[in-house]
Amino acid sequence: MSHRRRISAALAALAVAAIGLTLAACGGEETPTAIPAALRPKPATAAPLPSDTPVPTDTPVPTDTPNPATLEARQAQLPAGDAVVVQFARIENVPWEPAILGQMTPNFSLQANGYAVYRFDGGSSADGWYQTIITPTLVQDFVQKLADDVRVIDMAKQAEAPEIRFETNADGSPAGTRAYGVIYVKTAAAEGRLILTQEEIENPKGPNAARLKTLHEMIQALEFWRRTTEQAVAPEVKQFVAAQLGWWVDPRVPYTPAEALAFGTRARSWLPADVPVLAWPLAMDPAEAFDADFGGTPAEVTVPAEDVPGLVRTVRAQPPGYWGPLWRTADGQRYLVGVRPAIPGANHVVLDDYTYVVPKRSIAAPEDREAAATPAAAATAAP
Repeated sequence: MSHRRRISAALAALAVAAIGLTLAACGGEETPTAIPAALRPKPATAAPLPSDTPVPTDTPVPTDTPNPATLEARQAQLPAGDAVVVQFARIENVPWEPAILGQMTPNFSLQANGYAVYRFDGGSSADGWYQTIITPTLVQDFVQKLADDVRVIDMAKQAEAPEIRFETNADGSPAGTRAYGVIYVKTAAAEGRLILTQEEIENPKGPNAARLKTLHEMIQALEFWRRTTEQAVAPEVKQFVAAQLGWWVDPRVPYTPAEALAFGTRARSWLPADVPVLAWPLAMDPAEAFDADFGGTPAEVTVPAEDVPGLVRTVRAQPPGYWGPLWRTADGQRYLVGVRPAIPGANHVVLDDYTYVVPKRSIAAPEDREAAATPAAAATAAP
């Protein structure tokens, strides 16, 4: 038991509240079937930047074919073809609406045919995305676990969804929840989208507490799997994670998003002198594309396909700070622009019904408030 507790503690330490999901296969299961070429999403084919890894061109394709009789029985509860069956997302409560809109894309997305893509920023992928496939039987097992054991679809229908509100306190901290988790599950008969606050996920209460606890444990184990994308993992740790999820898979290769949306407004008039601002890298003129005042409804544009890799990689190389995502044009004008990469299938985690409150002019980053409160800072500021 002590060994199991050590592994569990390690998983809990590595897992964050982020809703990140991955897909895996247990030892003893059949190898995944090859996805027909017509169903395989095609990565973008732009040339890599000098400092980036090569753009992937192939989807991992396994070889063996599972037992058709087994699949016929198990797939009866899955939608046909390439329908999305599971998506997880985490949307943080940040001060800037374009950044919030940019987050509304799944961290993990799984299709009924076994193809999955997920986000992981700590590896060699030039774009921070990876892809894999698993067996149809394990897709069925995973959907059943979420639909029948955790009962995500039932909870989504029965539980009252939280009031989704993005607001920032004067001290720079989020007002209310730190983040919202979105869990989407689809079977052949039904579908549902469960929206939870981070606090509800981490400290479940009420009649669904046991199910939410199971969901949280799955998120922790899946987050560990995602974070070990390019790391060696001890067999006993894989076994422990497989016991939580029912599967583990190692083959994962980089993926390049082929499409993206951008959401933008003009930046606020005052910003700290040292705030990081990225140079706008596209030919698209932000003055025309994002003709929306700061605090107004962000303008939405489709990023030209040839510009998607460069824009996604720029954001990944220099993630937006507290005051971002800020971009500057050649004439010195600044804009807030969030980028939402598209994923294969469809995006079921976009939140349309939410309230956004523009930060007050007195807002300061939390670290600035802390620095101003130190004795040294107070002495320096004294007349």
